[in-house]
Amino acid sequence: MNRLFKILSATLLTLTTASVLADKPITYIFTDNRTDLESNAFIEGMPSLHPTPANKTSKVGWSEVSMACHFHAPQDICTATIKMGTNNRATEVVIGTASINMKTGEITYDDSCDKSLGKYTLKSIGLGKTLITQHP
Repeated sequence: MNRLFKILSATLLTLTTASVLADKPITYIFTDNRTDLESNAFIEGMPSLHPTPANKTSKVGWSEVSMACHFHAPQDICTATIKMGTNNRATEVVIGTASINMKTGEITYDDSCDKSLGKYTLKSIGLGKTLITQHP
């Protein structure tokens, strides 16, 4: 019985991974954080395991993004809340919402991001690439 469970689990994992990774438009999601605070993306309230430190560029593998978005991407659009100051609850602030097209890797932002909400601006600088800047 235990062996049957292991075989079924391995088969399910293989099928799920294959379906998630079938369409791979890009290899990584890059975030160039040119601010004084750490940034992070939250999908359905769950933070990414790879926050971007202040004044650093980070990359997350597309396969990891696909797995995180797999159950939260109706019509192949995965939506994430972008926050700054995520390493300190006292400074944490929502700066907008990003949507990733899971078929193309294109990232778009809600209107508040386009209007430079507060001190920060989110900008798409290519497929799977985001620039976060801070205003004085």
